[in-house]
Amino acid sequence: MISIKLSEETRRMLENQSKNLSGAILRGFRNTLYSMVTKAKNTFGRTGQLHIVTGHLRRSIKSEVKREGDLFIGSIGSNVIYAAPHEFGAVITPKRSPFLIFNVGGKSFRRKAYKKVALGKEAYFKEGIKGGNWVKVRSVKIPARPFIGPSVRNSLRSLDRNINEEIQKLLKG
Repeated sequence: MISIKLSEETRRMLENQSKNLSGAILRGFRNTLYSMVTKAKNTFGRTGQLHIVTGHLRRSIKSEVKREGDLFIGSIGSNVIYAAPHEFGAVITPKRSPFLIFNVGGKSFRRKAYKKVALGKEAYFKEGIKGGNWVKVRSVKIPARPFIGPSVRNSLRSLDRNINEEIQKLLKG
């Protein structure tokens, strides 16, 4: 058996390198998450993706990296209430009524009501003064239009590269 006793100076140097290595990993992780956020924000307005009305959802996409012991944890998401229905899809049903009634594309003034059957589904419309239509339906399906998931999957490939780049900078500098 061979044992080596490190000098106090060598021990301090290794501890500092350990802290620097953790910092490099954190920076690489943070760079990757920043890339994910940027890609998610750039999907808005494209064909088949979410349209930009106010920009609130797009601005709300944030990322966070933290360290708990030896574990590095990253998260990306939005705190806007309608982010999840757009990301995963949803079916909206009324809570206190048999129907959802809402205006599509115009002012909320009503003039005349009529029934329309389209694609085998019956819906009731009320014409609005400025071209809007009141719709009365039992449920509304919001299709999934993921904006975070694809950017995360596409950017995960670069996680190793970003961490390795930061470690290489540490070793060279």
